[in-house]
Amino acid sequence: MSLLTAGSNRCDTAGLVDATGAGQEYAGEPAPLELRVTRPGTPDRRLRIGSDRCTLGSGEGCTVRLADSAVRPLHAVILTAGGRVLIRGYAIPIEINEHFALEAFLQPGDAFCLGPYRFEILSVPASLPARTESPQLDNAFDQSLRSQWVRTQQRLEALTQRYQQTLDSLEQAREESHQARRRIESLQQECRDRADLQAHQNQAHAEEIRHQADQVSHLQFEVLRLREELEQTRERLEQAERDNERLLRNTTQLTAAAQSHEADRLDWERRLSELTDEILRHQAQNVSAQRESAASELAPEEPAPSNPARPDSPPVATKRTDSSPGPPAPTTPPAPTTPSMPLESVEHRMNRMLGEIGKLIEDPEVNFAPESSKAKSTGASVRADLAVNTSLAAGKPSVAGAASASRDATRSNAASIARAAAERSAEHSADASVLRHDKPDARGGVHQPEAGNVPQPASLRTARPSSRIRAMRPDRPMSVRRGGYVPTRFERWQLVALPVLAAFLFICGYRNPDLALVWNVAGCLALGLAAFFLYDVRREISAARWKRAITGQP
Repeated sequence: MSLLTAGSNRCDTAGLVDATGAGQEYAGEPAPLELRVTRPGTPDRRLRIGSDRCTLGSGEGCTVRLADSAVRPLHAVILTAGGRVLIRGYAIPIEINEHFALEAFLQPGDAFCLGPYRFEILSVPASLPARTESPQLDNAFDQSLRSQWVRTQQRLEALTQRYQQTLDSLEQAREESHQARRRIESLQQECRDRADLQAHQNQAHAEEIRHQADQVSHLQFEVLRLREELEQTRERLEQAERDNERLLRNTTQLTAAAQSHEADRLDWERRLSELTDEILRHQAQNVSAQRESAASELAPEEPAPSNPARPDSPPVATKRTDSSPGPPAPTTPPAPTTPSMPLESVEHRMNRMLGEIGKLIEDPEVNFAPESSKAKSTGASVRADLAVNTSLAAGKPSVAGAASASRDATRSNAASIARAAAERSAEHSADASVLRHDKPDARGGVHQPEAGNVPQPASLRTARPSSRIRAMRPDRPMSVRRGGYVPTRFERWQLVALPVLAAFLFICGYRNPDLALVWNVAGCLALGLAAFFLYDVRREISAARWKRAITGQP
């Protein structure tokens, strides 16, 4: 350990101190203050300070100059007076015995630090004896120390007050900084919360916008689909209207044709009845004439009466000449006063009428299937009757054979007409026309038919055609039944299909509110058709029961 004296020029070369301008030592007296200086990385040194006031710092003019950046230019001052050592720091506290203080009295063993340097007190100077040779000098020195200490104390108080103010301002600034930090943190947290809320709201809004966009696209697709369905429904309705109009036209045409055929049929039946009556009258006239001629040939000649009969008077019945008993001869009925018609004209008219009736029967537009055989049989019987009458007029058969053939033909013709009229009228009503025919006499002859026994022309069909129009299956022909054109009946599968169709239409109306009216009207029409079907079936059953009750069929 080297020993350095304060104020020596070696301090600068050693890198420890620079003691320029140090106080002078008294000759033969010990140093007043001795210190041990240590610094990390350098050997320890001893420093002896002989002046009463020693400044320490890194600036020029300091008693002990410390060359280090951590040391201030004027860091501290050491004052020695009356055997006591006082150290005071400039502006900042000094670490003394591991405590910080602005000033403190030093004793041997104390230590203080200035930057990286550590100073340890080894010895302090003792009290100096009074110097008699210069008392004024001592008083002046004491006065200067006292004034210096006062100034130092005042400056220290001012610095302490400034330091305290600075500490207060720092503390206040620290509090303000803490409050500002807390306010900033709260604002940051609020901003983060607002940002999170805004992000959540933006996400929810974006989700809602996407959902609305999906709904809009779905609604647009649904509108397109409904528009297509509306177009298809409109096309179907237009097609149905066209079909209904065509069906109505066809039905009107068929109804008009049926009425025309019915009128023609009634006219032909009337004309046929008139011709039948005319043939019967002509046959009766021929039979009466033949009987008169036969009676005049077989009877003996008698004198002519005084009063000859008028040509229009009836002939007198003759008596039998043989002796065999027998029934009395019937009285010959008077000849009709109606002028006779030539047989050729009657035959020509009958042939023409039968030809027209055959054409009417063979007409494909009207179904005469149930009555075709009867009409043909009637026509055949009329032709046979006409042939018999023609043969009788020509005189080919005998009188009895001609009468029998004429009677049989007349009976068969009347019976066939009566049966046909009864069968046809029984299907429509309970009244059946029973035709009466003439009775033969005892000899096998035929009387002149009375007015009540002449078969009257019966209406084979009612003159009032049915008003019902075929509503379904327009491709089927209309049939003639029970006095008029009756539409083809419904089928069983249609009874099941109509309620199912109505239910389907109602479901479509429920699922499509925009077209609910159209679907519901169509469903009501389907239910109406089903109800009409049930009504028609019930009417058919009632008609069948009534027919069986009238005709006595099981």
